[in-house]
Amino acid sequence: MAQKIQELDNDVVVYQVTDEQQLKDNIYCERSYCSPDSRYFLFQRKTADDDQLKWKYLAEYEVCEFGSWESHVVGRGCASPEVLNGENIYYTFPTENGGRGLARVRFDGNGRHVFEIDGDVKPITGMTISPDENFLAYGVAVNFDPQMFGVEVVDLDSGNKEIIFQDPCINNPHPQFESVEGNEILIQHNRGCEFSPEGKCIKNIGEEGCTLFTVNASDGSKTPLLVGPPHTTSCTGHQQWIGKTGEVLLSIRWTEEEAELGNLLAARPGKPARRVSSGSRFTHVHASVCGRFFCCDNTKTSEIFVGSITTGKYSLVCSFGPVPEDAYSLYGQSSHAHPYLSPDLKWVVFNSCRTGRPEIHVAEVPPELIEELDSE
Repeated sequence: MAQKIQELDNDVVVYQVTDEQQLKDNIYCERSYCSPDSRYFLFQRKTADDDQLKWKYLAEYEVCEFGSWESHVVGRGCASPEVLNGENIYYTFPTENGGRGLARVRFDGNGRHVFEIDGDVKPITGMTISPDENFLAYGVAVNFDPQMFGVEVVDLDSGNKEIIFQDPCINNPHPQFESVEGNEILIQHNRGCEFSPEGKCIKNIGEEGCTLFTVNASDGSKTPLLVGPPHTTSCTGHQQWIGKTGEVLLSIRWTEEEAELGNLLAARPGKPARRVSSGSRFTHVHASVCGRFFCCDNTKTSEIFVGSITTGKYSLVCSFGPVPEDAYSLYGQSSHAHPYLSPDLKWVVFNSCRTGRPEIHVAEVPPELIEELDSE
């Protein structure tokens, strides 16, 4: 049962939305899992014990209404669905033959559609939908001896799929279609990662560090982003397209030498990155649907911030702590806050382990706080 738990000095009001034993989270990745009118948001709840990783499990997808906190289940399948900035939710589900299918449902729970796909859809991390909703893309494990991963694109009309790009170090690609033309797919590059011939991860990333690039969905051509060594410190692996600007918001590893410069960057493919805010020390990043604001957490201080991508100003929203020391080993990605803004900028949705286990929380943000960030 949802309950108000905090009224802060900055006029932010914090609600705890869930309170039950099952593992649940607000869905890993940087995008806004909300309906376009900001009436609803989506979260997932584990429904079955299995041998998969703690952030890859069988789940039910629950749509919750901001303010009333009334909710309803709209689908069941494999964790980490994708929500485009529209009414549709895409998710994979286990099939009777042991494979995985793809379905689409609206936020109201109606209009469920199962796609006819040539073979299984098995993303190794999250998946992404093109702006016109004609294509699905995700990362796949091609082979482990020798080690190779790929970017697979599915034509949702014909059901045909094709691996358009391969690289041995895109084991955690976090693919994201850009939302202007829908031609480029943002990919995370964990240089130096290492896997055994049996597919066991030996090293998630090497000394070369993490960087980013885009892959053209039509011809598979690659365009680097000038982030990560030698251009900057290693990317943290948290990034998102900034609205329809063609820029990518990302955080990089923070060092004492860069303390005053800030670790929140914006970069265009093939162009030098720029600093978004000075003095920032953020981990997970989110860019608002409008492309004007960011929402980030600081995992060292257990705090959530919102800020302006234009002015670089940012302000504390609330704390998401404390976090138990063994939270990650117990709960996986669900122990991370992963905060994001609703499209109308009124709500921040995040995970919190303040009760000892992950629960969905929402902070109501006063409009004055957002307006102040945009003023010079």
